[in-house]
Amino acid sequence: MKLQELWKIWTYTLGSFNDEKTKKYDDIICALRSIIFIQLVVTNCFIIAGNIRHWEKSASYTIVVPNCIRDYSLSEK
Repeated sequence: MKLQELWKIWTYTLGSFNDEKTKKYDDIICALRSIIFIQLVVTNCFIIAGNIRHWEKSASYTIVVPNCIRDYSLSEK
């Protein structure tokens, strides 16, 4: 396959139409949609990498409660 043929297939894959009205804009629209697609894939890779990185870490949380907000219902009587 030639590079032009691959570009044409990619253009149709991203939503190009086969009409004369928008034919001159097909390459520009395809380039913009390709940038958006690449940005989406890179963002998803970072999200997945962050989830994998923090997968099995046991979290220890410290809850700070001010003295003025105290639940006395749990205290022993």
